[in-house]
Amino acid sequence: MPELTDQQFNENIQSTTAEIEKIIGVKPDLFRPPFGEIEDRQVEMLNKQGYRS
Repeated sequence: MPELTDQQFNENIQSTTAEIEKIIGVKPDLFRPPFGEIEDRQVEMLNKQGYRS
């Protein structure tokens, strides 16, 4: 995920969250980046949106 721009990162998170919520009926609050690769700025963005990583 480090290669994504902030906008791409947010779009990815939002679309994935919407799909999960549609399937299970609950908005997830936990995010695990693929291979554990994530930038500090992305963790901060997630935290501001109510996610844990």
